[in-house]
Formats: sequence, structure tokens, C-alpha cells
Amino acid sequence: ADLLNNSQKPFIYIGGGAQTEEIRDLLMDIAEKSGAYMGCSLMGISVIPHAHPRFLGMQGMFGRYASTMAFSSSDLILAAGVRFSDRSVSNCLNENRKIIHIDIDRSEINKNVRSDIGIVGGLKETLSLLNEKLIEKGPLSEWDRTVSDFRNREESIIRETEAENRNGLFPKDIISAVNDLKSDSTVIVTDVGQHQMWTAQFISLNRQRRFLSSGGLGTMGYGLGASIGAAVAEDGPVVLVTGDGSLMMSINELATAVRLRSKIIIVLLHNRVLGMVHQWQRVSYGRRYSESKLGKKTDFVKLSSAFGAASEQVSDLDGFRKAFSRAMMSGGPYLIDVPVDENEPVIPLRPYQTEKN
Repeated sequence: ADLLNNSQKPFIYIGGGAQTEEIRDLLMDIAEKSGAYMGCSLMGISVIPHAHPRFLGMQGMFGRYASTMAFSSSDLILAAGVRFSDRSVSNCLNENRKIIHIDIDRSEINKNVRSDIGIVGGLKETLSLLNEKLIEKGPLSEWDRTVSDFRNREESIIRETEAENRNGLFPKDIISAVNDLKSDSTVIVTDVGQHQMWTAQFISLNRQRRFLSSGGLGTMGYGLGASIGAAVAEDGPVVLVTGDGSLMMSINELATAVRLRSKIIIVLLHNRVLGMVHQWQRVSYGRRYSESKLGKKTDFVKLSSAFGAASEQVSDLDGFRKAFSRAMMSGGPYLIDVPVDENEPVIPLRPYQTEKN
């Protein structure tokens, strides 16, 4: 409590261990009292409503720019129910920053990052005790200005990237359209790859446990099976955002989805490459591509139809919106094939290596 009360640049780092309403309310209250901004890991998506003014989104190697920079620039990190994985932390930490790490699993404390204070305990009880000892600090003007600059720079980076001449639809626009057309109760599922990171960056979720994704193991092919499971539990449609590489890993399960009449909208971001590997080979290996260009001529619309699922390909954003609306009314699985340029990057990318990279 003393560290938080004296911090001038606090940041709350939230993981999947915080997925309950009571913990959500405690974290938001602590952020308001301490002047902290909040970010999350991949598994922490949907803990805090995306519309919350102090929430900056996912941080890390493929995280939102503002969230990652605020994490890097903070003088204190309160980590709640989260592990410091290499994808989340990379080289973003320095010796001058204090870290408070709260986790119910003793083995996570000091496993990847040395904490100044490591607390083994349940988040609800621990955060409740902490919250009682915090003072209302009022605005931290310098910290607020710094984070505002990060947010403005984030928007500039996105605009600069979209201004480049590439073929296909922009993933950010597709995910934004999904935000507009889905309901708060819609479950979002991803496979693994670039589409997973685009979804994690831009999806807007205001209810908890609405996001299903394969985290630590990074399992391509996870999405379709997980979507079928979610559709069994939910009345409304489930949205699966996937790529052609991941979908081909488990396309046979489309037969199961058709048989069960699973209400799944499959948004296929189709770039004909293994996008994440392709991007790393472009950025870090001088465009020496190996086994990342699929070269497949698979017609996913015809293939889906052969399985008995409704499907269509779109060529522009308006066409996607209309197709998604039709899919919402469908009584079974519905695939929307969305062309994306093979060189479309996930940005920003914060590599494992040195800061200058």
C-alpha cells in the first residue's frame, strides 16, 4: 500500500486469474484511487471493460502500443493473477521499477521476474485488504499526459500502417465491424497466429469470460473445436476469428458443427501464408522465407459448402458487414472468407532482443 500510495507512474498488469466480477470491481477501484492505468495479458482480456478510461488493452510483444509503453515507463507494477511470460514482458523491465506480484500459485512468484513484494494468496482477499489501505491520491497530471501521448502515438502508428499500399481488407477494420455488429454476450474465439493478435488488440469486450484463445501452448487448430464447445453453452452466435493455416488444422470438425447446427460465424482472415512465421522471417531473417508461404489454392467457400455450411467471400468492408448480418441470422455455421494481404503486419512488434530492435 505504501508503494502504491507513493507511486507517480503506477501500472496494474492483469491476467486470467482475475476473471471474476468482485476482482474486476476491486481492480478498477484501486486504479481510480492510485491513479494507475491498467493493461492485461492475452488471458486477461475481458477482465476490465474495454471502454474503461484507464484501461489500455493487452501489452507485450504484440500488445497495444500505449499499454506496452505505459508498462515500460511505469515506476510501479501491480501484477494480479498473471505470469510474466516472455511474450508479455520481453525486455520491457528495468531495475528502477518496483514490482508487486500477487498470485495464488506460489511457483509463479519470482519464476520469470524478481518481485520486490511477492504475495501468495487469492486475489479477492488480498486486493480487498490492499484497497482498504490506499489513499485517494487525485490526478497524477504528468503520468496522465504521458499516457495520453502514448495513446496519440498509437493512433498515428495505426494510420501510418493503413496508409501503405497493400491488397485486401485491413484486419483492424474487420474486427471493428465485428465490434459494431456483435452483442455484449457474444463469445469471441481465436485460433493462433496473426489473426489472434489482431483480435486481442482490437476486440471490444465489456463482459467477462467472453474471450477464448489458446495462450501458452499456442495451438493452431484450437479455434473450431472451442467454438463448437462455446456454442453448446450459449444461445447466441459464437464468432471464431481464424486464419487459413489454423483452420486447415481442424477443418474436418466443420462436419461436427454442421451436424450440431452450431451457431458459429467463422471470420476467416485469408492471407495464404502462416502469417506470424512469415512476419518474423520478413522482419528478422531478411525475407528469407521457409515453409511459411502455403501456396494453397483451397477454395474455402466451396469446401465449406461441401461440408454443408453456409459460406461466402467478401471483397470490401460493406460486403463484410452485410455478410456478418446474414450470418447472425443463420441457424448453423457460416463462413466468411476475408482476403488479407500476405504482408499485413501485426504492429507494434516488440522483439525479444535489444531495445533498439
